[in-house]
Amino acid sequence: MGFKKKILKKLFMEFFKFFNIKNKIFPLILFCLLLFLSLTLQANGASYYRVNVGQTVTIDEWGECRVVTNNTFADIFVPTATAIEWQEFRLHYPPGILLERCGYTLTVYKSGSGSGTVTGPGINCGSDCSETYSSGTLVTLTATPSSGSTFTGWSGDCSGTGSCNLTMNSNKSVTANFATSTIGDVWCGSTTSSSIMVHYTWNYAPNGVSLWRGSTYLTTQSAGNGTAQYLDTNLPPNTSYTYYLRNGSLSSSPLLDQVTCSTSSAPSSYTLTVYKSGSGSGTVTGPGINCGSDCSETYSSGTLVTLTATPSSGSTFTGWSGDCSGTNSSCTLMMITNRWATANFNTSSLSCTPATYDNATFWVSPNPASTTAGAGVSTSPVICVSQIKVMVYDTGSFLKYNSGWVNGVSHSWSVSNWANGSYMVWVYAKINDGSSVREKSSSLIWLVVRR
Repeated sequence: MGFKKKILKKLFMEFFKFFNIKNKIFPLILFCLLLFLSLTLQANGASYYRVNVGQTVTIDEWGECRVVTNNTFADIFVPTATAIEWQEFRLHYPPGILLERCGYTLTVYKSGSGSGTVTGPGINCGSDCSETYSSGTLVTLTATPSSGSTFTGWSGDCSGTGSCNLTMNSNKSVTANFATSTIGDVWCGSTTSSSIMVHYTWNYAPNGVSLWRGSTYLTTQSAGNGTAQYLDTNLPPNTSYTYYLRNGSLSSSPLLDQVTCSTSSAPSSYTLTVYKSGSGSGTVTGPGINCGSDCSETYSSGTLVTLTATPSSGSTFTGWSGDCSGTNSSCTLMMITNRWATANFNTSSLSCTPATYDNATFWVSPNPASTTAGAGVSTSPVICVSQIKVMVYDTGSFLKYNSGWVNGVSHSWSVSNWANGSYMVWVYAKINDGSSVREKSSSLIWLVVRR
């Protein structure tokens, strides 16, 4: 600045000598010349910003940003060559100059099927989703999901799933994405020494849920919301198991909830009771049982018991019911609970022979049927038939009805809700041929349903 002053002083003296001081135009000429030289020296000697009359210019230098508006009668030059020059202008700017601190606006948006809140300095979005900051301000935003939602990440000027950190050197916008989260709950129900009832519920499960005992798959439920229960059976007594409810059908699917349940202690012993039924007679024997007259026995837990049915003369054994099933004369039971079995005996006025099997014929009646249909087997003697089974298919070969094995020589079922038309029927029978019980089936029988 000393060099500039010397030049200005010398120029002033030279012009003072040249012009008559009484000349009225001298002061004006002198002022213009000095202003021109001052601005020229300043502009040529350092960095500057030129702000024309009525113009607004943003100046961001030396870590300080200002918006300069020139409301004077002449253009101005703002010095910024050094931090001190820029600071002096900010502190001592001429009248008619409007100087304002720079600012940038941060706007927050939310998206997705879930909900949540984004917070930061001056922002609680919620409802207040924008704020203006000084240039260079570091702003940290935090996304907090609501209950039942999860935060899935940022988009816009932020990315990732952590906190959002922004430096405000321009206007910025960010979007916080929230998704509805799948929730589930699983808990223990009633228990016995060999079973556990597991209850569970789920919400917002687009891929369904699955229930696991440890790494063993148990069952799957469809997508959406729901409540269900699962009876886990054939478990040893006094044993604990952990059940896992997962968001999806795989053992690696995300875990929603888990619970540990235990079977109760087993009694030290269980009772087996034998019954007999039918028009015939016979005896059932086993360890401690001769039924006849002694038809029950108590066994230690876990004992294997084999029962044998022997028909009396003139009777035939037609099969078991209860905890035993089938027509084999022997039945084996594990005593892990109280059990019962019924041996069915029928009188046989005639002997079963191979012809009993060979001559067996099958029927369906009434045919056409309107409300109820029946099917069966005819042979002699009929006592040689222990069970039958009826299976019906529609013309598209889809199974329409399956009776399963039932005792007797005939079976009826309702067709009141069936459409009019033709159906394919097969009848099966278990027939004693004098030496063994054999299974025989009918050929195709057409059943007509008509109303």
